[in-house]
Amino acid sequence: MGNALLVLAEQSNRQLFVRSSLLGSALVPALEGDYTIAEALTVLLEGTPLKGEITTNGRIKVIRNHGYVNS
Repeated sequence: MGNALLVLAEQSNRQLFVRSSLLGSALVPALEGDYTIAEALTVLLEGTPLKGEITTNGRIKVIRNHGYVNS
């Protein structure tokens, strides 16, 4: 997952802020097609206990989603 987030940040020319301890080794789906950054972040983090946001500075921020329920 960490690599996918790094690629997203690199391709969108944005900084990524995330604690490395949150990333783990979860597999994420490959993105095909056109996505906004917010859409791509949602797809990459779907099914994980994390959530992402674009800050007012345009940075990508990934944090723990305290409301996450594994279904």
